[in-house]
Amino acid sequence: QQNVINYIQNNPEKIIYMSIQDLAQETYTSNATIIRICRKLGYKGFKDFKFAFIKEIEYVCNVNF
Repeated sequence: QQNVINYIQNNPEKIIYMSIQDLAQETYTSNATIIRICRKLGYKGFKDFKFAFIKEIEYVCNVNF
């Protein structure tokens, strides 16, 4: 799970365009692992996490995706 967190932190610009399958493949994990991480972080799933992640990047960087 730490591998997934590290990937997200180190590649925020890639996460914006990735599907859950893409992220799982890049981190050598499964979709279920990604979903568990998102739920541990308080989100319903990957889509919910990704929406919040994009909104945070838009706020911090003052850009729109």
